[in-house]
Amino acid sequence: MWNRRTALGLSFVFWCAPRAVSAESCAGPLDRNAVVACALAQSLEVRSARQALVGLDGRMLTASTLLPSNPVAAVSVADRRAPDGQHFLNWYVTLSQAISIAGQRGARRSVVDAERAAQTRRVAVAELDTAAAALRAYYQVLTARTAFTLGTEIATTARTLNDFADVRAREALLSPLDANLIRAESVRLGSLAAGAERRVRTAEATLATLLGQLSSARIELTADTTPLPTPALSEPALVDHARLLRGEVAAAEMEQKVRKAELSLLRRSRVPDVTLSFIAQRDGMNELVLGAGLSVPIPLPAPLGHTNAGAIAEQHAYIAAAQLDVETVRRRVTLEVESAIAAERAAERQRALYGEGLVQSARQQLAALREGLTSRQLSVRDALFAQRALVELLIGNVDAALALAVARVDLYRLVGLPLEVQK
Repeated sequence: MWNRRTALGLSFVFWCAPRAVSAESCAGPLDRNAVVACALAQSLEVRSARQALVGLDGRMLTASTLLPSNPVAAVSVADRRAPDGQHFLNWYVTLSQAISIAGQRGARRSVVDAERAAQTRRVAVAELDTAAAALRAYYQVLTARTAFTLGTEIATTARTLNDFADVRAREALLSPLDANLIRAESVRLGSLAAGAERRVRTAEATLATLLGQLSSARIELTADTTPLPTPALSEPALVDHARLLRGEVAAAEMEQKVRKAELSLLRRSRVPDVTLSFIAQRDGMNELVLGAGLSVPIPLPAPLGHTNAGAIAEQHAYIAAAQLDVETVRRRVTLEVESAIAAERAAERQRALYGEGLVQSARQQLAALREGLTSRQLSVRDALFAQRALVELLIGNVDAALALAVARVDLYRLVGLPLEVQK
């Protein structure tokens, strides 16, 4: 288990490692992998998390200091006068150095190592969240553009219907009710087209923000709406994979290790530092005195003296809370993954309802209905009913494609699988 976890963890961290992405490579056209790479390179959240990781190097430098404090040198001068009137210049030099004897330096380094491991997991979480958001936005832009193209076609139909109703109504060849039905359907189709345009602009602005580009710029993408492949793991295996490798679980576990390392440091800090001193002085009647000393603080029990008893008790409580946090995150991950699996399965079944032949046939029949209505081969109500069904079918096909693509992205992200598409 340890070897499997280590190998998978290293592969995940390697996937999340910073990539050198040039500005030219993010200019377009961008495929899915390029969108993910450019979003990671431009993400402020990822940069902040990585910078915090770099900052721990400075803390490690501080923790690696050999001596607990700098040496202290003291010099004093005095004028001594004897009863017979003689006077002597006395001087005193003391050099002292505190030394830790209970392994406090190693304990401090262990704390920083644990914090670095925890921050590494936080970086992985930030990178995976950013990659998932970018890939989700990529699919949303492509499907929104498809919906916009469909909406443009529908808007043409709406204008044709509206013109047909106006002409027939003026010629008294169409009842007022049928004319209003056509106008109402024309308004509905026009609203769908306007909504599709708003949808594509919003999706492009979202993706542009993730890529660090101007929201007004039209991003050039390779039109590949193929969703991520179905994970080749069973549902229990997906849950186990998430509990094993999800960044949030690992980060919570590392937080617990940080608390334990801090507890070890507090326990070692109860052992006081000893202070070695060297003394050189000219004392008395020009007497040279050399000596050395050893001083040890006397620890007094709480609450009389200063001890780490309170901090240790507090740290025990934090460790217990951290263990509960780990279990809480595991339960939340299990629920999220099971919900994501259910959503992905449902989206897959829904997408399978829209066959390519069915969608193609609906497009052809929609154009035929428009011609049949204007040529009076079909009644107004029958044509409008059939047209509404066909339009809803085409819109549902676009929505189903987006739902499946987004559901796969969410499942990959919640399980902790790399979001790059292998080619």
